[in-house]
Amino acid sequence: MCGCSAFGWSVPWLSVLAMIVLSIGALILYHVPLRWLALAWGVNKFTKKLRAPHAIDNNELLDYLSRVPSDRELVSP
Repeated sequence: MCGCSAFGWSVPWLSVLAMIVLSIGALILYHVPLRWLALAWGVNKFTKKLRAPHAIDNNELLDYLSRVPSDRELVSP
């Protein structure tokens, strides 16, 4: 599994980044109702092609997980 080392502090700056993002996400979920977040996500999803028709799709979560080394990469010299 690719993301198992994300919270194992094998790459400290990636672990710190994950903790910061999770903390900010928890604060947002605490202060903003989930219904508003779902509404904003839906509006963003369905109007993305209207706002930027030639934008390239990417997945930030998969980009993050691709930077985290696997257990085999950590063991090999």
